[in-house]
Amino acid sequence: SYNVKAGLMFVPPFICRIEALPGVLIRVLVGTPQVIRDKEGKAIAPEKEEEMEEVVKGGQVMFRFRRPFRVNFAHPKQADYAGITEAKQKILQDNNPLEQQLTTDPTLLFLWRIINATKYLTTIGDKNSVRDASRQIGEVGQGSLFTFCARHTPAYTSFNQKTAQEEIRESVEILIGEKEDKSTPPRLHEKWGVDLLEVNILDLGLPHEVNLAIAEARKAGFKLQERTDLAEATRREIIAGGEGKGQ
Repeated sequence: SYNVKAGLMFVPPFICRIEALPGVLIRVLVGTPQVIRDKEGKAIAPEKEEEMEEVVKGGQVMFRFRRPFRVNFAHPKQADYAGITEAKQKILQDNNPLEQQLTTDPTLLFLWRIINATKYLTTIGDKNSVRDASRQIGEVGQGSLFTFCARHTPAYTSFNQKTAQEEIRESVEILIGEKEDKSTPPRLHEKWGVDLLEVNILDLGLPHEVNLAIAEARKAGFKLQERTDLAEATRREIIAGGEGKGQ
């Protein structure tokens, strides 16, 4: 921390702000921004064209990316199904509306905080450092999810969302110096003095028609199960009736 002696002294505003930030949760929302519409339902373009907007509410700080980002999922024939058995792979592939090549607009949420202001200022040290750090975290997270989706289908990603989140977390932890990556120079491993609390895929951004197809598939599955149960009950009644006559 900074030692301020008695008497008047000028302290830059960004130093004051960062000194007050340790412990404060900083949220970074990456994904399709909320569309603001007028009374007629028409979309209103944002007045500012900045890359991110900062929202301060109730003592919380949030940086929201204004621009959406898109991911391209792999085609089922070229996809990687590592980590799951052939039986589970067959379940994923059989009549699954998500087992197709799609382009979607996902949404990510990162939650982090400064735990060492001195270390943070030494490493990042910029008047816009909190914004810049949030931007870097968001962009690295985007790149990690983009790479994951390029290897897998939407069905696999939905089934293994936790694995995707772990990959994103690892890439951000390398960025902030919490994990070492042998492929990068040692100077890039310097710790930021921050704590990454949460990495969450809020939404994979599946198209509306795909969601409808999933709902229809589930409904069909429930009806099939009902017919199967009814047929099984009827079979048992017939068997029981036959055994009664035999006695």
